[in-house]
Amino acid sequence: MGLLKDILYEWHAQNRVSKFIIIASLVLVIFAYLPTLQFDYVTQDQWRAFRYPVNFQLYTERFRACSEGVFDFYTLTGRPLVWVPECIEHTFVESISDFKYFRPVALFIVLSTVIFLGFSLSNMVGFAAGVVTASVFVMAPGYSFMYLQSMPALMVLLSIIFSSISYILLRNNLKKDSVKTLRLLLPLVLFILACLSYPIYAFVVIPLILVDFGFDINTHLKDRLRILFISISFYLFCSIVYYVIVKLLQATINITKSLGDGSYEFAVELNFETLVSRIMELIDYFSIMPVTNYSLFLGFSLCFLLLFSVVPTWINSKDKKNRLQVFFGQSLLYFVLAVILLLASVSPWLFSKMPSISTRHLVSWYLFFSITSVGVVYIIAKSYLRQHFHRVLPFILIVILMPVSFVQHRLSILEVLTSGVEIQTMRSRLNIWINNNGWENQRFLLIIHPLANRLAGTDDLISDYNDNAVLSLSKNKVSVPWFVRALINETSLKNKFEIISCGLNYQSCVEVNLLDENKIVVSYANGHETITSSQKPFVINFSKITHNPVDPLILVKSPPPVPIVKATSRHILYGPEGLFYSKNPGWHASSPSVYPQKLTIDLRDIKQLNSLSFLPQDGNYQRMPNNMIINISKDGNTWEKVALFENVCKSTPIYEWHKVPLLESVDSQYVQIEILNNCGDPDLLTLKGLKIE
Repeated sequence: MGLLKDILYEWHAQNRVSKFIIIASLVLVIFAYLPTLQFDYVTQDQWRAFRYPVNFQLYTERFRACSEGVFDFYTLTGRPLVWVPECIEHTFVESISDFKYFRPVALFIVLSTVIFLGFSLSNMVGFAAGVVTASVFVMAPGYSFMYLQSMPALMVLLSIIFSSISYILLRNNLKKDSVKTLRLLLPLVLFILACLSYPIYAFVVIPLILVDFGFDINTHLKDRLRILFISISFYLFCSIVYYVIVKLLQATINITKSLGDGSYEFAVELNFETLVSRIMELIDYFSIMPVTNYSLFLGFSLCFLLLFSVVPTWINSKDKKNRLQVFFGQSLLYFVLAVILLLASVSPWLFSKMPSISTRHLVSWYLFFSITSVGVVYIIAKSYLRQHFHRVLPFILIVILMPVSFVQHRLSILEVLTSGVEIQTMRSRLNIWINNNGWENQRFLLIIHPLANRLAGTDDLISDYNDNAVLSLSKNKVSVPWFVRALINETSLKNKFEIISCGLNYQSCVEVNLLDENKIVVSYANGHETITSSQKPFVINFSKITHNPVDPLILVKSPPPVPIVKATSRHILYGPEGLFYSKNPGWHASSPSVYPQKLTIDLRDIKQLNSLSFLPQDGNYQRMPNNMIINISKDGNTWEKVALFENVCKSTPIYEWHKVPLLESVDSQYVQIEILNNCGDPDLLTLKGLKIE
């Protein structure tokens, strides 16, 4: 509450012009993002709200499913707090139009960021100019990308507020005659909260420290260096505490999820050659990146680095003896510190295993550019144009903020337009499919995702170094089935079918899932390669809305007969249909399982049987069948016992195939596996894969 009182006091201390500038800045931010409140659209991560099965209808069911699905992942990646707003959104969103109720929340956070961040800059350029600076920053590509994600990125946006407040409290403490340790506790907690939400955004404290050092020219250089050193040391210590907390979290909870290729893994990459390579990549990117949401000319970012190094030192040295020596010495110091600290500000990416860099990793650099653009004008006017200083605020509002706001307004329109065209393309094709009774005779949907990122004719309207206004299916193929479910939920087929994703598997996965009349199967391809499928798909081609359209070649070939598997029971939707394809999450018997449980397999023809192999569910070896009776039949009615499998669980390694040979080969069309118990789990019997050879 003390900080809010300080902000209110600062507001009341402003003159009329300054108050007008503050209000105008907030209005321009609202104007820049106004299209996002006026139209329905869905960004990449928001499609996850439609990933839940048809039986997850209650709010509590969706929230629980969301939290169970993402908590492990975000903890593994060092962001254990980021999931909460996303799961709140998933709880209440049932259709695309529901997203609009949450977007004002994200915009409120943006406006709050402008106030808190502007206040943190008030000792450098004043509160009004600080608000203008913060307004420019919240329209930078790295920040606007997260705003457009709305609730899934709400904690990411909040992390900047946490970090800003942390730095305000730390700086106020350091500028007192004596530093009290207890007063450092709250800045530490706030920064760690920011890191637990999104560490790369939490590191905006570093450019704040840098520009505070650079533009606070009324404080002696020695005192500024002391504050800079203590501040960096403090946040280095906080970062170590954050690292330890995450590692302890990971050690104390039972995490079974995998991070795939490891690019999101929470780990420190210290390989020297890798670090040098990534530093060179950062330097190359810095030299060509735009400093805001539009580009002026190549290398403009380097001009900002030079302006930061030269302008404050030239002004600071004007009354010094040997002015040129002082100027060049301090300029070199500023330049070296800026390079080191700007690299440090992206250290969460620099020391990670993330592959390529993107604008959201560089949010600290955009903050540096925003502050430098305003700060340089401010101190020049304050030093050399004092008689015209009252015109500085209107000047930076008109010359710096207004163009950025108008450009962002256009980009916001482009964002909602891109998403709208993508949604309407899917909607119109699905309407044709429904009108042709495709849900009865063509339940295989093939989505041709675009290789081009943007709509045809829009590439020239946005910078290559901007991740916004992209087609979600061009970036996030995993969202394809969720996209389909969201649009089907708008029709009379809502909640009548389970949407199954087969990815790039156009044969076995499609075939086995189409055996169930309650399933619609979705696969995707880029359309540049010949697609061989066992079923004729209904094609929805998104490449046609880009500048790189393709017409896919589809060959339909009849597959060999697929074994039909039936079980005496199933848990929710987890039936045995995908056992012969090791389809996750596998078959689940009813819970708690009552034995014996039976799996009956129709091989579709008489075949020679030599062995059976069993694959346990990922991470749940104890649920696999242990003791089993094997029966065979040639007509499906009369059964003959041919084997007793005992202690299958003792086979090693435990999470691979457990192959059990028959004593002698037999011929049969029908096989019955009578399961007597599992490997120790008291509640569930599960199986991921089955082979009969």
